[in-house]
Amino acid sequence: MVRRLNQLDFETGEVVETYGSMKEALEKFGLFRVDVTNAIVKNSGKLNNKHLRFAYADGPNRPLCNYRVAQIDYETGEVIEKYDDAETAAEDNFISSKTIRNAIRNRDGYIKSKVLRFKYVLE
Repeated sequence: MVRRLNQLDFETGEVVETYGSMKEALEKFGLFRVDVTNAIVKNSGKLNNKHLRFAYADGPNRPLCNYRVAQIDYETGEVIEKYDDAETAAEDNFISSKTIRNAIRNRDGYIKSKVLRFKYVLE
């Protein structure tokens, strides 16, 4: 899942520009992902040393790994079950939480070897 990122006015917090992904913004400003993520989570999105401010465009400003996880039907995409986190989903499906996170991040949630599919639930 790719999250869009808003660049905000440093003082007012109004949206200045929206990027299709964090990577796009990182490349434009020469920033590191960890710095932007920490700024969003801990400092209202402000990178004081660069006089920049960011926020996730989908609303909640927390890393995806902190969201609930849904197991979805492999073919139809309908939600089968929701879990509090990737660790619980992993235990229930006999796989690792890292496998689930990597599948969501890189393969649209598909784990082909197990015929499973997951997604983050942004609620």
